[in-house]
Amino acid sequence: MTDKEMKIAVNAYLETLLWSETLSVCDEEGEPGVLTYQGTDYEDGCPLSDIIDSSDIETLNPKIIEEVEADLKEFAAYCVQEIGMDPFMFFDPSEVAHNFCLSRNRHGAGFFDSTWQIETKQAGVMFDSRGLANDLLSCANAMGTHGLTVWVKTVDCEEVLRVVSHS
Repeated sequence: MTDKEMKIAVNAYLETLLWSETLSVCDEEGEPGVLTYQGTDYEDGCPLSDIIDSSDIETLNPKIIEEVEADLKEFAAYCVQEIGMDPFMFFDPSEVAHNFCLSRNRHGAGFFDSTWQIETKQAGVMFDSRGLANDLLSCANAMGTHGLTVWVKTVDCEEVLRVVSHS
């Protein structure tokens, strides 16, 4: 992947992660709560994309960008090893990154939910849409899950938003 394609894939992955992950807020009794940040209340269960967008990640926690790049590269290498092809070379990098995010986190959508069909004589490999979708899904599932946690910390009487990743 070129640097430009990698940036596109990282952005697509993060956008997918933010709208597919939800805020988890509980009060002291364990009941659903509310996160207040800069005068706005965010209820338990709202998508993280209601609070931040992918462009905020680089400022809030640039290590997450590095983690996503490493995961995308590892996924591509694993696909080459297991099924003999790098999906980023055959399909739109943003579409692959989007489906990788959903599939690895088992969201009930992802690679099996789209058409993934290539016919190539490269190295004598032929892929059909269902077989390739299942292969890509298996590769994504092998990568383990990846998510984000958003929280607010008060520093010197000022609210500071924090974002961390978890696997």
